[in-house]
Amino acid sequence: MIPAWPDRGVLRLVLKGAVFREAQSQDLVITAVREGGLWEPQADAVGATFNSQVHPVRWVVEQETGTQMVLQLRADLHPDPWVSGGSAVWRVVLQASGSGLSGTFSGRFIPFRRDEIAVSGSAEATMQEPFTVTGAIPDRHPLILEEWKRLGASGRLGDWSRSGRVADGDGDCIPDRVLRAVDYGVRPDSGRDATLGLQSAIDACAASGGGVVELPPGRLDIALDRDDALIAIRSSRIHLRGAGSGPDGTTIYAHRPGRADVRSNPWRAGQFPRLLHIGPAHPRVMDDAPPMGPIVGRILGSASRGDRQLNLAVGHTVTPGIYLLEQHDPADLALGERLTAPSGRRAANWRKPGRSLVAHYIRVLTVAGDRLELDHPLPFAVDPGWEPHLRQQGLIAGCAVTDLRFATAWDSVFEHHRNDIHDNGWDGIRTDRVSGLVLRNLVFESVTTAASLKDAFACRIEGCRITGNPGHNGFGLGGTSTRCLLLRLHFGRAMHACNMQGTIAQNAIVDCEGDEPSGIDFHGSAGIDTLIDRLTGCVCTGGGSDANVPPRHGPGLVFWNWRCGTFHPYQANRPLTCVVDGREMARFIAVGVHGRRPLHVLDHTGRIIAEDAQGDWGWVEHLNRRTVPGSLWNWQVAGSSGA
Repeated sequence: MIPAWPDRGVLRLVLKGAVFREAQSQDLVITAVREGGLWEPQADAVGATFNSQVHPVRWVVEQETGTQMVLQLRADLHPDPWVSGGSAVWRVVLQASGSGLSGTFSGRFIPFRRDEIAVSGSAEATMQEPFTVTGAIPDRHPLILEEWKRLGASGRLGDWSRSGRVADGDGDCIPDRVLRAVDYGVRPDSGRDATLGLQSAIDACAASGGGVVELPPGRLDIALDRDDALIAIRSSRIHLRGAGSGPDGTTIYAHRPGRADVRSNPWRAGQFPRLLHIGPAHPRVMDDAPPMGPIVGRILGSASRGDRQLNLAVGHTVTPGIYLLEQHDPADLALGERLTAPSGRRAANWRKPGRSLVAHYIRVLTVAGDRLELDHPLPFAVDPGWEPHLRQQGLIAGCAVTDLRFATAWDSVFEHHRNDIHDNGWDGIRTDRVSGLVLRNLVFESVTTAASLKDAFACRIEGCRITGNPGHNGFGLGGTSTRCLLLRLHFGRAMHACNMQGTIAQNAIVDCEGDEPSGIDFHGSAGIDTLIDRLTGCVCTGGGSDANVPPRHGPGLVFWNWRCGTFHPYQANRPLTCVVDGREMARFIAVGVHGRRPLHVLDHTGRIIAEDAQGDWGWVEHLNRRTVPGSLWNWQVAGSSGA
């Protein structure tokens, strides 16, 4: 007997071989909703081949008796980059079978600009309760926290309690000297280009040893007639402070985009950020020939993840301070294998002997002979076979940009990789080799990138938001960026809401939010210990070239209490229910991840994991429900430290 349908539910119907691609039959999954005792007239179809979008299906119940159900269906299959699309009609006859329904279908598949194909096959259907995430909090903490209490940062979870903090205090202090931009020729609301006046005020501040450059309320126009105009901070302890990011505050308005010197490399437009560059040299130098600091100490012996001591060879010149710790893949590529195990999948760029695959900053507290004491646990083991050493990089320390709005004249609809203007022409803030930087209370209006941190240490982006035209990138972490904190940011509809790549380590993204569709994007990274904590919206995606992906992340990527978005930013009508792919993100941790649809993960073999599970591939706990504590970062900062 056909079961009595509930007043509210979701029928999942699978038509075996209902459509074709290149003469190969493909299954189609149709989801029909029943609400208030009636079937909705339109259902949704998705398929392994027709994967770009959800396709509409006209749902008509021709007959429904105690013994069978007969459906008349018509689908419009939208094209995507691989399939030309078309339409299809089917007649489906279902009968009771166990706890569900089974039967047959027959009909026609009509591809665009091709002859129609007669189709027939088997059909299966099951009725499910509407999916919802319960508001109930679990009655226990996740088991992963019990491991943390035993092992601390030597276990699976990293330690993010110092993310965004250079030291126990506030780090490098900015002098309270104030220089007014209006004293250097800046005239708000005048229609005159303020670029030279702003740069003169910044340079004068740097020459006097640092301080505050105070911007007046009103609109400051820049890049009126030059697309290579660049405002730069090249010295430490400079605070660019506006009068607020609201309507009565300070707005810096860019009229022309930055352009790539080589149009076929559109990303090079990012060498001319429209608002500001903070770094020791011009972005073109930092991209094409970045100056490398000297090696000041070679590490002897081994150290484990979570250790706070290192031993150096005789003759080092290390003193307390910040250093770059580098380790290199040996001839047998063992370091790359260790970073990506158990899948071991690595693209060509990650299979080069001698490449620095582990490169992150450490802060040395004390030096006693050849023994160093660190202020924070190591995120990854140190092995003499990987040629570990410490390098001294010149970092610009203790700068800040606060309380202003950055807006642009960009009036086009964003198109991914259309040209240099759409990709990076209206970038906001770019940083290279900075420590202790604070970006706070900033609004980015119609930008291609809001702000990016490259090779940064202990920087903090807080209370900023993106509005206006959807753009390419929101906020970025790249290079060797270590222990940075992105806190309470609104990504808007930036395609890559938060873009990560390089050998980043121990960074935290906390209490941020993205609109539909937007993605947390990994463009090729061997990153270690990234925490994505209490994020609202976005899905986990990834771009990047075949030479640079996989991996998308190394060990220690943690998603905690993430309320996922639904739609894929690359294909905006396609729901994405896979949270993380263990084939490309080694030994991830997902706790309390939930959304509006049932979510799953993939292990290192691509097997679907739709329930709590643990293995050498990763850790999944409290899937499709919230967990406690609400924020792992807050929990660690409050002092819930491990052994």
